[in-house]
Amino acid sequence: MSDLKPRADTNYMVTAQQIVKLEHGLLSLRQSSKASPEAVDAIAAVQYQEILRLRAELDAAMGFEEVPSDIEVALSGPTIGIGTAPARAVSVFLTSLRGAMRAVTAYLMTGEPPGRGQLPRYVTRPAEIQFVGAASGSLRLKLNLPEPSRLFPKSNLEQVTRSLRLMFEVVDWASSSEGIETLNAKVDDSRLKHLLLGQVQRIGPTPRSAIQRVALSSRLSDSSVTHILSRKSMVRIKNALQEMSKGAVSVTHETVTYPVALEARESELSG
Repeated sequence: MSDLKPRADTNYMVTAQQIVKLEHGLLSLRQSSKASPEAVDAIAAVQYQEILRLRAELDAAMGFEEVPSDIEVALSGPTIGIGTAPARAVSVFLTSLRGAMRAVTAYLMTGEPPGRGQLPRYVTRPAEIQFVGAASGSLRLKLNLPEPSRLFPKSNLEQVTRSLRLMFEVVDWASSSEGIETLNAKVDDSRLKHLLLGQVQRIGPTPRSAIQRVALSSRLSDSSVTHILSRKSMVRIKNALQEMSKGAVSVTHETVTYPVALEARESELSG
């Protein structure tokens, strides 16, 4: 029995070394000029899921018990490893996620895209995500939605949950190779679809960001699937938004059908 602890410590070290090896492999893969972007994304997705599996295995073996949360986010990139990450990258992501959830919730509650002014409190209060903590083993952020209270009814919180699920639909489409008709079948409201694409674009990795991959999961979702945003996903979202904006500009009727698309197009042209 005396050799059980050293053996367990050895197992922990082996698992930790496997994680580090996979992370270094991902970095080398990203820096390789020989592999095609498609091949890199396919291999990276497999390796990333294996890293998450090994980390969960290590946490379980060490007896680490995570506090349950409504939303979990895992951020990864060359400068984001175990216990390290630029504070600004994390802050910008959380601010963007908060804003995206508020914007989609506002549309679901009012039927209109949010304007430039301040959103009403009956939208902002239930969509105010709360930071629970960071999970063990990597940069994994645990977030909660507020509990229903006399400040807002439970039905408002249900709209926030619906917002989250719709955003996951867009993330899943963006990380696939399916055509836009697949997303159209799930979100048949053109204004809502445009808003969703724009808000998911806010939380995804950018060329200048330290974050290269965002993995989201939630117990509020309809499934236990991890929803992943990569830089390739962002290209698909950008292309979809450009196509919608072109369609909006070509409208010649007296009433404009997609004012949000037109506003985005005007901003794009002026920029």
